[in-house]
Amino acid sequence: VSFALMLESCGHDPEDSHALMAYFLELRHEVELFPDVQPALEALSARYDVIALSNGNADVGRLPIGPLFKGQVNAASAGVKKPDSRIFQAG
Repeated sequence: VSFALMLESCGHDPEDSHALMAYFLELRHEVELFPDVQPALEALSARYDVIALSNGNADVGRLPIGPLFKGQVNAASAGVKKPDSRIFQAG
């Protein structure tokens, strides 16, 4: 909805919001990690079940570090957002 409103307010066709959202989601997963992130996650995942917890819409499985996570929980699937403590019990 927000992409449609943004496009319309700029004089563009709000129907283009679907393509814009698809493009956003594609770029959303093109991340550059700090050098110490992957080694840290490798060490943690060797000892613990690592779960991604997010209020956002990223899919950790699409990232190069995805295999280091046992799973993921996002606010949409949990029905609550951080910092609500119930999201930490989800999944």
